[in-house]
Amino acid sequence: MRKNGIFSGESWLVLFSHAPVRRRGFWLQCVPVTVSLDSMPNRIIKRMHVRTVDSDGNQIGEGEWVQIPEPDHFATDGFQQIGGYVSRLLASRSGSASLLIHAFEQDRAFGLYSRDGHPQMSLLIDWRRHPDIERTIREAFERLGTTPIQDYLAGNGGVSDATRCLLYPVTDDRASLTELCKNILQRVYGVPSTSGLDFTYEAK
Repeated sequence: MRKNGIFSGESWLVLFSHAPVRRRGFWLQCVPVTVSLDSMPNRIIKRMHVRTVDSDGNQIGEGEWVQIPEPDHFATDGFQQIGGYVSRLLASRSGSASLLIHAFEQDRAFGLYSRDGHPQMSLLIDWRRHPDIERTIREAFERLGTTPIQDYLAGNGGVSDATRCLLYPVTDDRASLTELCKNILQRVYGVPSTSGLDFTYEAK
C-alpha cells in the first residue's frame, strides 16, 4: 500500500534508505530506524533518518531527521516518464542530484544518484527473503562488466544485517540509462511496462 510516497509491507525500507553519497570523505545514508509501517497502518511517514557512514557501512555520529518530499505520481504508463526524469538527473548542474523510482503496485524501488556528474544506481534487497532478486541484480551488472562501488549489509527493524546494499556506477548516456532502468523494473522486479510509477527527484 502506498502512503504519501512511502510504501508499506516488506519493502518499505527502500524509500527510507537512499544510496550512500560521499561527502568530505564519508558517506551519507538514509536509513530506517525503529519505525515499522506494518505496525502503524494508518500513519503517513514524512521523514527519514539520515546518518553518516564510512565506506564499509559503519555508522559515524548520531544522524538527523529530514523531510521526505512528495513524489510525482503517474497512475499508469510510468515507463514513458523514465527518460524525462533520467534526463533531468544527468543534466543537473548541482553538486548532487537524486531520483527515486518506485513501482508502487509491486512495492519495488531503486535510486539513481549523480554526484559531480557521475551517475550511480542504488539497490537494496531483503536478501534473506529474496535471494533470487539479489542474484538477478548481480548477474545483470556482471553482464555489463560492472562491479559494485558499495556492497555491504545494513540493519533494519532491529536486525543488524537485514538489508543488502548495492551501489553501482552506471552510464551517463540518457538512452542507455533509461533502458537499464526499464530492465531493472521489468526483468528484476517483474513490473509490467504499463504499470504506474512514482518519481522523487531532488537536486542540491
